Amino acid sequence: MKSSFALFFAVFLASVTHAATFYVATTGDDRNPGTRNQPFATVHHAQLAARAAQKPVTVLLRGGMYCLSEPLVFTAADADTVWQAVENETPVLSGGVLLTGWREVAPQRWQVTLSDVAAGQWYFSQLYVNDQRRSRPILLRTGYFSVAGQLLPTSGENPDRFRFCPGEIRADWHNLSDVEVTTFHLWTMDRLRIKSVDARQRTVTFTGPTHSHDQAPLTRATWYRVENVREALENPGEWYLDRTTGVLTYLAKPGESVRRTRVIAPRLPHVVLFDGATNVTLRGLTIAHNAWNTPPLGYGFLQADVVVNGAVTARNTRQCALENCVIRHTATWAVDWGDGCHGNRIEGCELFDLGAGGVKVGPTEPGSEADTNKWASGCIIRDNLIAHGGRVFPAAVGVWIGNADNNVVEHNEITDFYYSGMSIGWRWGAGFSPAHHNTIADNHIHNIGQGVLSDLGGIYTLGESPGTVLRANHIHDVSRARYGGWGIYFDEGSSHIVAESNVVHDTQDAGFFQNNGAGNIVRNNLFALGNNAAIQVGNPRPTNGIHFEGNRFLLLAPNLFATGNFNDDMTFASNRYWRVGGGPIKFLRDESLDDWRKREPSALVAEVRPAFPQAPAKRNRTDQLPAVPRSFPPAPDERDLYQNLAIDEDFELYQPGQRIDDWCQTDLSPGDVAAITTAAAASGRQSLQFQKGPPSPRSWTPHIYAKVRYENGVVHNSFDLRVEPGAQVGWEWRDWPGGGSYQPGPSLSVTAEGALTASGRKLLTVPTGRWLHVEIVCGLGTKATGTYTVAVTLPEQVPQRFADIPYPAGFKAVDWIGFFSAGKEGTVYFVDNLKLAVRPE
Repeated sequence: MKSSFALFFAVFLASVTHAATFYVATTGDDRNPGTRNQPFATVHHAQLAARAAQKPVTVLLRGGMYCLSEPLVFTAADADTVWQAVENETPVLSGGVLLTGWREVAPQRWQVTLSDVAAGQWYFSQLYVNDQRRSRPILLRTGYFSVAGQLLPTSGENPDRFRFCPGEIRADWHNLSDVEVTTFHLWTMDRLRIKSVDARQRTVTFTGPTHSHDQAPLTRATWYRVENVREALENPGEWYLDRTTGVLTYLAKPGESVRRTRVIAPRLPHVVLFDGATNVTLRGLTIAHNAWNTPPLGYGFLQADVVVNGAVTARNTRQCALENCVIRHTATWAVDWGDGCHGNRIEGCELFDLGAGGVKVGPTEPGSEADTNKWASGCIIRDNLIAHGGRVFPAAVGVWIGNADNNVVEHNEITDFYYSGMSIGWRWGAGFSPAHHNTIADNHIHNIGQGVLSDLGGIYTLGESPGTVLRANHIHDVSRARYGGWGIYFDEGSSHIVAESNVVHDTQDAGFFQNNGAGNIVRNNLFALGNNAAIQVGNPRPTNGIHFEGNRFLLLAPNLFATGNFNDDMTFASNRYWRVGGGPIKFLRDESLDDWRKREPSALVAEVRPAFPQAPAKRNRTDQLPAVPRSFPPAPDERDLYQNLAIDEDFELYQPGQRIDDWCQTDLSPGDVAAITTAAAASGRQSLQFQKGPPSPRSWTPHIYAKVRYENGVVHNSFDLRVEPGAQVGWEWRDWPGGGSYQPGPSLSVTAEGALTASGRKLLTVPTGRWLHVEIVCGLGTKATGTYTVAVTLPEQVPQRFADIPYPAGFKAVDWIGFFSAGKEGTVYFVDNLKLAVRPE
């Protein structure tokens, strides 16, 4: 049989060596000659025929779903071929599998058993139902949990565990190793897989660490979610795949039926690969459903998630193109023009519902600027719609250009991303960068950040980029989580860039920000309606030069600059300034207009807003797309992260000599100690020791404090205390929401003579060298009485209760708690079993 087929195929190839066009249809047969009326069935068979034919060759695909068993790989053997859709038809190249055999085991609860999953040969983390992405069960779906406490890593320096609040993570969850914890940091998110859970200590340990101990710490109040929890499967549209049994469970949405619903699960990491290809064009095709699963040790990356692959991935490829294609429902980036890619195009395409970003160009490894063979160049990204990205990797961007030069990115609409709209350059700081002479022009970039991540921009740049121009882009509606929602963001080392004729408005922070750059020109732009300023400059060193000329600034806030940073290498000429509603403008450090004109004699200021020119007309094409729900809600307000966040610390999970990183320790004078010790413990083996250092101007040190937020309910605070001779102890609650003065609340102190006082009222004398237990109870909000109660249990005695101790009238909530230390050099006290929690009683 094999020999007869081989003979037939050889004869067939000989008969088609002069053919120029082949057809493929889902109803075809690979034994056919590939004509219009007798098409092939598979794209891989058509590729063999096309390779054997004289060039150029066109392969026409009829409409329908082509579920690929392996990626469609183009190499040098495919030169001078065009693969395109038959007119008015929609062929879909899918990396997924159409799932059949569903059973409705309960109303709107469907199941199917997948033997390959049960056999360990397949697993997937995405699912598409009736052409819409569906999600696994998530806790919390509409919000976030807060890390309760930071812990030392089990090995190395990057964190791999934390303490959680009661009930947030459970040791008895089904298939615990398949549960993922997504931890959010300033401009990144890590996906961590659970290794173990200690229910008693309320600690979770992961199979691997976050990507960085400084960029991705797991400190107290880090916000996180828990994904793929079978016990949380309860909302219509959610699904769970049991790796051990192969059973896939789906909770159907209203109107969905087993017989009429199409469910696709991804299987291939790549759908299309270009490997050394030249002059191959894909036209009018739809590419969808590639796969990505969290690796065994978890995942995290330093910026923009650029190490994630693409549904379409290319290496060492030249003069290849995607024209009028649709790339949708990806687990990763849509298009990856990576190492050694030159002169490729993506034009007129729609990229949407993306697990990561839209298009990336150039090598992604930091330090790859040293390997010229990996550089990319001359790629064109034009007239595309790139929307609804970051659904799996929120730090991904619409367009990323790394170590690549002479690229053109123009006439694109980029919208609905959680980090930056574009990122250009891939070198931090001064020095040569291969990312130069890139043109970013006439793009419409909007709805960026959306409160999920921080330190981002509509257009973000890195490194020295001579010849790079940002021209006539329209950027608006940029927001962030903690800080840094800028319109145009020249970050570390961004130099020799021209930003001209851009329209930037409605940004949460300044319309323009530069951090460590030189030789940049910002001219003829409109910067309008930045929430807090129009310009911000970081690290204003003499090399941080920039020239502003001919720009128009419309200010919401009275100040032009977000900070007072300025240096003489910043110059201004012929700019115009207005303030919404009129009123004076603060130019720099409260300079008046007359003072400012010493720097910029040609400055023009009007008190009434003029008729501003409208932003360049842009097509908003997202209305043509199906709705794509958000994957990540906005980050919680920082105060909300601490809302009712309990403290329950016995200090047993630290190393002797370690500081408590979750507590701020900026007020430690030389010689002070505030660290874990084995010298004494009320229970267990360890406690927190405070030891007074040599005399210093800061008489209150060693001093540490923690942020909290309690507004309503009854707050219970307790700890064990051991005071050595001569030590002076201070413990205080404060209502201090940030900035300005604070209002003290309940407080305790121990004098050198051992007198224990509460808000100045003496309670008793404490023994030295012995452990005592202290508890403070205070009502807040609807439970407030204006007083608090202290209970003290001395060694071998019953508790003594002191009620109705008044606190200052202005105290309304607890934002801050802290220890102080006075006394003489060498005096010591110990704290153990520190607890703080609010109860609704």
